[in-house]
Amino acid sequence: MSNLINHNNGLSKVNDNHFWLTRPPPSLTPIQNRTPIYNLNYGLPFNRPYAPSYNRLNQRPTSLSYSYDISNLNHQDHYNQYTNNLFPPLPENIDEEYILKYLCPLPKPHKDETTIWIENWLANKNKDITVQKVKQTNVKICKISKQVKECKILLEHITNNKQLMEQNILSMTTTEWNEACFNLFSIQEQIEALIQNFNLENSSVSELNKMLTKRRKKRDRVKRLKSNLKIIKSQQKDEIKEINRKIDVWQNNLKENILKEKRVNQTKIEANIFLKGVRGKIDDAKNQISLFDTLEKLRKCRLQNCINKRKNAILEESLNKLKFLWQQKLTVYENEEKELKNMLSKAEVEKHEKREFEIQKKLAEWDQILFGPYFQSHEIIINDLQTFLNIRRDWDKYVVDENKTSTSSSIPVGWILPSTPCNSNWAKYLKKY
Repeated sequence: MSNLINHNNGLSKVNDNHFWLTRPPPSLTPIQNRTPIYNLNYGLPFNRPYAPSYNRLNQRPTSLSYSYDISNLNHQDHYNQYTNNLFPPLPENIDEEYILKYLCPLPKPHKDETTIWIENWLANKNKDITVQKVKQTNVKICKISKQVKECKILLEHITNNKQLMEQNILSMTTTEWNEACFNLFSIQEQIEALIQNFNLENSSVSELNKMLTKRRKKRDRVKRLKSNLKIIKSQQKDEIKEINRKIDVWQNNLKENILKEKRVNQTKIEANIFLKGVRGKIDDAKNQISLFDTLEKLRKCRLQNCINKRKNAILEESLNKLKFLWQQKLTVYENEEKELKNMLSKAEVEKHEKREFEIQKKLAEWDQILFGPYFQSHEIIINDLQTFLNIRRDWDKYVVDENKTSTSSSIPVGWILPSTPCNSNWAKYLKKY
């Protein structure tokens, strides 16, 4: 400390003209309470690091007054040395674990008995698990199935030879018996060789079972797929048949309607032809009657000229009979004409009524589409005058005065127009309508 004072005195002698460089540092102020720095990841304040024992005696307040200006190099070095000795240096490999363990340790949550039991059980289970390495064996189902079939064939040969030997045990000679036994032993050796070729271990057997189950499942899946495809195809065929049936029904109905219209038109043509013939007959009858009338007039004129002469009663009777017959025919023809006209008029009336019914039905559908299912409620205004006036007043709001706008409106379509001697206000709209 004395050396430091002497050094400062030397500097003061050198820098007499620069007193601001040689002035002593101000007195240190006590530590102020600062807000702790929070860890953003955990929302907890960083604890102040614990100062070791060798710095605890030299520990001094570090906060300086804001008016203090560290301009002197000596004081700057002294300040840096003082701050470095205040706290120990942090380790280089500081990380989140170090901060959570030493700087801001988190309180451990309280665990209940169930959580502890589950953790212990999981730990014991992980210890007991031993992963067994399964050897990969080149096991092929086709090869093994072929060998099994060969073994079955050899076993059948053994059984057949055994039965023959049992049946001919008394009649067979020693050489034949030895040959049969030799054949049995050779077949047995072949079976043993095939079994040795298997060389199946427990792992390979399990793998073979897995392969067989996998193949069986695949075949079942393919069978199900084929059955589903058959069902789908049958359903499609049924749908196609149903569609074709509906098309045939529609075509038959269309053909029947066309034939019906043709028959109706043909009957109309025939009725018109027949009516034309009847009218011709009526004209002929009228001509004959007029002829007879003229002949009768001529006869009367001649008789008038020959009053004193003898009279021909036979001619008059024949003329009257012919006239009566033609009058009867005329009445018959007229009745036929009336019947035909009534028939044609009835057909036209029915056709007209049917057409009117279809038109009214379509108009009702359009009204329902445009105005909704309750559009008939607007017809109530016929019996209610006040409602009619209110509706008419609302409609009159949309009529625009031609003086205000260049394009004035006209009376809407469907409104009941007033009579000809109407108001002058309505006349200007009638002209545009």
